[in-house]
Amino acid sequence: MGWCKLREPSKLQKKEVISLLEFWRDRQRSDPANVFTFRKWRDATGTLQDPVEVDSDEEGAS
Repeated sequence: MGWCKLREPSKLQKKEVISLLEFWRDRQRSDPANVFTFRKWRDATGTLQDPVEVDSDEEGAS
């Protein structure tokens, strides 16, 4: 699985939860510094947006 559409956690089926956890565990092993990378996100209107880069030097950045 190269990507996953996240939904309300209480609505996920068991096989979806297992698949998602396996994906995250594999990412932790293969690229621990970049486990969560988002290619797109949906705004309030449902329009796909490009990811936002955060400068690590900015105040409040983690």
